[in-house]
Amino acid sequence: MKRHDLNTLAEIIDRFDFEKVHAYMVLTKWHWLGSSEAPSIEELKETVCQLFYSLQNCYRDNNKCSTGGFVLSYFTWDSGVEYNLTFSLETVYLSGPLEEV
Repeated sequence: MKRHDLNTLAEIIDRFDFEKVHAYMVLTKWHWLGSSEAPSIEELKETVCQLFYSLQNCYRDNNKCSTGGFVLSYFTWDSGVEYNLTFSLETVYLSGPLEEV
């Protein structure tokens, strides 16, 4: 990874409220496949690091990747790039042909 990418990842990790996500996961007994308890804060951070790496190296054309409730996406602008990390509790995607109402 380039130095700029490492700095961006460090800022994402630093600015995101992992404690809030962890508290919610403990409260709701949310756990990941293969575990019977909520992941630790360090595991949450490692997951975001893996998402960032995947976004940089595997999903660059898709501009978004997700796992375990986390969604990491990026958007390019004339002046640079914007990253967005969310912890998603519920999402609905609808697609299909447009119909006249």
